[in-house]
Amino acid sequence: MEPLTQKKICNVKGLGNLLPDFLKPAIRFLYYSNERRKVFKEYQIRKQQDELISKHYNSRTTRLIVFLVEGADWFTGVDTISGGILSIASIYEETVRLKELHQAEVIMCTYPDAYLMWRFSQFDADITIFRYEQLQDHFKNLDFLLFHSISYRTPHFVKTEIHQNNYFKKIEDFRLNILNQNIQLMPTPEAFDLLKKSCKHLTQTTSHKQYSTQEFKEKYDFPLHYLSVFGSPERYKRTKLDEKENLILLSPDESAQKTELMNALENQFSEFEIKIVKGLRYNEYLSLISRSKIMITLGEGLDFYFIEQVFSGGISIAIYNDEFFPEDFQAKHGLFSSEDELLKEVSTYIRQALEKENYEEINNEQYQLCSKFYKYDEYRENLKRFYSGDYTFK
Repeated sequence: MEPLTQKKICNVKGLGNLLPDFLKPAIRFLYYSNERRKVFKEYQIRKQQDELISKHYNSRTTRLIVFLVEGADWFTGVDTISGGILSIASIYEETVRLKELHQAEVIMCTYPDAYLMWRFSQFDADITIFRYEQLQDHFKNLDFLLFHSISYRTPHFVKTEIHQNNYFKKIEDFRLNILNQNIQLMPTPEAFDLLKKSCKHLTQTTSHKQYSTQEFKEKYDFPLHYLSVFGSPERYKRTKLDEKENLILLSPDESAQKTELMNALENQFSEFEIKIVKGLRYNEYLSLISRSKIMITLGEGLDFYFIEQVFSGGISIAIYNDEFFPEDFQAKHGLFSSEDELLKEVSTYIRQALEKENYEEINNEQYQLCSKFYKYDEYRENLKRFYSGDYTFK
């Protein structure tokens, strides 16, 4: 989903389209209590960021890698957690560890129109987050600059910040990598036409094997590199069935039949707590899935909800699709062909799966499949290959 930008916030009853740009911040400040809290909070954040950038980064740095992330939520003032941001944080941390390879400083910044924040609050990460405008103010001697930018955010970012900006034109080796974490959120090839004119060294890294192909590379006409994600079995505590609670979880994804599914589960499994995963810090979520028996993910299917439940000793249920799942998963336990089939058959399937012998067999099957595609050593090696320019499809 496209983030709520400041421009959208202004469009109350159409007024935002009528006001000149220089008046919009003042109108927002007067109209929204959220905006007033944002202004006062950001004053302190800016102060911290200005102190920390000089402390952590030499202004004479010549090589820099930048990770761009969404800011805090405009309504709550708190950052949100997702598989995407966890993945970006992991790539950042691994990139820092690979400094000997790429010889660059590594920094994380919010997008120019984002609500400022300087730390993640929903999961543990030793990452200081700066604001985009600090880059040009602080780093004036760059001859190498690489941006990692979220796919759906990139076209607007390039149009408003990169294209025709002399700061970037003066950098001898300027690069931009598109973080393609979900093929369904990847803009059309035409959306990157301006980017191809603004940046000679353009790449994309992918999170799923299924769309890491020569055909997909040719569709976008710039190098593609399969990266994968940080999830791998050794990161999780694999609990046995008799250590788990009567708990069935659902991912927070929207679905036309979600209410009907919830009602069916509550009627068929009165001895279970049926819970939607939301409003939890990452550590709380990990504790929850280690105690739960079943996870039903209604998103892209092969997502963190699916993988992390399996690696925590549970059973995952999803709708199979060939955009995210490798063929190895087809016709395997826990996967349904459609939402209608899932709604019709899931209660019977869960009841059978909860029998101890079946439960262990299903988890073992899913565990072996997920372990085949998600390995930390391969993930780290893929990242090393990216920074070495050894892309999967050149």
